[in-house]
Amino acid sequence: MLPTKVAKILKDLYSKKFWSKPKGKYQITKEHLIQLTGQKTIDDSQINNIKHKLEQLGFVIIDIGASFAIIEMKILSGFRKVPKRIIEEYIEKSEEKRKKSRKKIKKKGNKKTKKSRYS
Repeated sequence: MLPTKVAKILKDLYSKKFWSKPKGKYQITKEHLIQLTGQKTIDDSQINNIKHKLEQLGFVIIDIGASFAIIEMKILSGFRKVPKRIIEEYIEKSEEKRKKSRKKIKKKGNKKTKKSRYS
């Protein structure tokens, strides 16, 4: 089955009532996705094609291991964004750790090795 048709089915499933929910985000196993394609296997390029077609329909497919999650893009746009100042805090901490690590390496390199009393 063409990626366009598979994406349309995945979009339609979003509106189907199952597990006591009238509609909404859901998971589909890789095996079920393969069955929808009508093939025996599915490769990354096919998944990417389905992903692209779903995005055109306003949905996102996320690989979560043994299955895929399908959600509307507008849900993702509501996620909070990490402020630049917080990212900078982590960058500064990372740089400090790197500097400390370099100092330790230099100290180890400058220490004279003790001669063995047997040499």
